[in-house]
Amino acid sequence: MPENGIMDPALWLIQGLLAIVFVAAGVAKLLLPKERLHARMTWTRHCGQRAVWTIGALDVLGGVGVLAPGLTGVAPTLAVAAAAGLALIMVGAFVIHLRHAEYARAALTVLLFLCAVAVVVGRSVIVPH
Repeated sequence: MPENGIMDPALWLIQGLLAIVFVAAGVAKLLLPKERLHARMTWTRHCGQRAVWTIGALDVLGGVGVLAPGLTGVAPTLAVAAAAGLALIMVGAFVIHLRHAEYARAALTVLLFLCAVAVVVGRSVIVPH
């Protein structure tokens, strides 16, 4: 197992990537017109607008929450909770993508799930803030 000196920067990198991915995806779900959103995220055709907005808001909150607490030093344990929430979102996304035979996107959700779990374990056990 790598030393904590290596793990801390690795966790920051993962947290930063999660923040970028989820904030970008969440903002798209909140702001893009339905037609453009449907073209990029076909599953949204089968959901109501409020459900898409809710998922978008959760994405943005999780993306900010996985990074901001550690950067500001304000309640840094919230990053663990945010990462756990993102992992749960990815479980649901995995199921949805499989139902729509979107296997490449399902694989991406597995990768994001593993990144979120790495932050949960890393920030709660290996290198807590």
